[in-house]
Order: sequence, then structure tokens, then C-alpha cells
Amino acid sequence: MKKTILAFVIILIGIGCNNIPQSQKKSTEILEKMTNVCQFNPDQANKLSPIIEDFVKTRTDNMNKYEMNPQELKNANDSNRVHFMNKIKTILTPEQLEKLKAYWAQQRANKKAGGAANGGQ
Repeated sequence: MKKTILAFVIILIGIGCNNIPQSQKKSTEILEKMTNVCQFNPDQANKLSPIIEDFVKTRTDNMNKYEMNPQELKNANDSNRVHFMNKIKTILTPEQLEKLKAYWAQQRANKKAGGAANGGQ
């Protein structure tokens, strides 16, 4: 019994440790993509980094918290997205914000087109 509990605890620790680098990796990827699209200056990138990290962490927390309730997950993620946008609007220029919105719209269109081409999957 003790071995089973110990094995379970080790697995949980491994899962927990594995999630931290993934969220940091995702935050870095998002910042790099946004920087490529908007041409952030170093000051903007430094200010945006913790905002993006918080956004990704909250999304991950939402997925864990609301995994059995899709509507609550959507509501929580929508709220997180609004909060994220309000924060980045204070850092980006109007031109950068427009570039970012256009990029995201294109990404959504590509995703929908890919989903339709794959039978909606």
C-alpha cells in the first residue's frame, strides 16, 4: 500500500513539474509570434512577457478547473481574454494592435478552413 501511494505521489509530482515548463514554453511562443507580427521594442516585450505568462497560466488553470463544464470553461476563458486584451492595449500602439487583431483573425480563418477541409475535425 505504501509503495502504491508513493508511486502515485511521484507521478503527481512529475505531472506538476512537467506543466510548468510547458506553460513557460507556450508563453515564450506566443510572445515570439506577437513580436514577429507587431515588431515590439524591447521595453514592450519586457512588459508583455508577464501579462502573457499570466494569460497562459489562467487558461491552464481554467482547463483544469472546468474540464467537466464546457460552458463555464468558455466563460472563464472569455473573461481571461478580455482581461488580457485590456492589459495589452495599454502597451501596444494602435497600429500594433490592429496588426495583432488582423493576425489573430487570419489564424482563426486558417483554423476554420483546416477544420472544414478535415471534415470538421
